[in-house]
Amino acid sequence: MRKMMICLAFVMLATCHAWAQLGDPFGVEFPATAGKKIDPNSQFRYRFKASDGKTRPYGWARINGTEFNSMGSKLEPGKLYTIWLVKADGTRAGIGPAPYSFTAAENGEGRYQVRLEEPGFQIEGFEKMVIYFHPSGDATKLDDMVPVLETLLSDKLEIPKEDK
Repeated sequence: MRKMMICLAFVMLATCHAWAQLGDPFGVEFPATAGKKIDPNSQFRYRFKASDGKTRPYGWARINGTEFNSMGSKLEPGKLYTIWLVKADGTRAGIGPAPYSFTAAENGEGRYQVRLEEPGFQIEGFEKMVIYFHPSGDATKLDDMVPVLETLLSDKLEIPKEDK
């Protein structure tokens, strides 16, 4: 049993080392390396606005230490979207497991819900959260993404404990 545990620990260490060396298969930075953690006992809400400032989509996101929930409205029905944290230099990190995607329903609403892998999701160092439309319908194709909704992370609204 001891040898099996040592072997398992070695495999886990080697896997983590390889992942750190090779990076995300989508070529983006992981939130786990992004900076300070959100207090798992805090909860924040963000309001999305149209990225171009002219069109009609809108939405919200809610983050606490273990869960991420978002919703976009007036999106194109049946179309594929992804959600990312974005730094000032354009570096992106997906939220939750790849490919960070959802499809808008017939009524134009799209929901993305994920349980975060570790308590205290890290967002410091990122400037904004952006929902992108994928005209190709392929979430792994990052060169054709079009920003649709976004919110500055500095515009968070802390939700009082009794509202949780």
